[in-house]
Amino acid sequence: SLLKFSNLKNLVHVSIENTILESNYLTLANSKYVNYFSFLNCSIINLDSNFNFSMHMYLTKLDLRYNRISSIKKHYFKSNPDLLILDLGFNLIEFIEDYSFENNRNLIVLLLNNNRMKIFHQKLLSHKKIINLIELNLRFNFLTYYQYDIDLSMSTKLELNNNNLNEKTIRIINSQNFIHLNFDLNKIEKLDTKMFYE
Repeated sequence: SLLKFSNLKNLVHVSIENTILESNYLTLANSKYVNYFSFLNCSIINLDSNFNFSMHMYLTKLDLRYNRISSIKKHYFKSNPDLLILDLGFNLIEFIEDYSFENNRNLIVLLLNNNRMKIFHQKLLSHKKIINLIELNLRFNFLTYYQYDIDLSMSTKLELNNNNLNEKTIRIINSQNFIHLNFDLNKIEKLDTKMFYE
């Protein structure tokens, strides 16, 4: 079926939840001013064709929780420079292409919790470009390696709990402003000062 909002030119908020949309094509051609999308529990498998946000340059919040997305490609959010909050929690994400968030320089909250990621490194967030990030949530993944070599001077909250990390596989720099740091329920046997860098 074809889902259209072509006559709703002033539409700014779209929320479609608990609905199977995997075979639907979403067209929002004339509602380019949408700033918030929520597709919660809609059985979305990928964002390649059916869910294209390239026309929505004013998008600031995107909620894609509880779907079946397994990978993130670098063109998915390329045309959303004003994106502030991106929630990809509770999916099946195993792979994020390097520099996937390169154009999302205003991103302040990135939620990747409850997925299947094993590795997280600086290229996933574009080295030295995501400087406004305040909250990063990676809890309940399968992380065995975490290297975050981006300027974290603005960040106050980092969630790494419930992974498979140890003191030799965590590297965090510019962590002086953290208010909340959680790496409970990992494989850390002792705290090592080498985990943190200025």
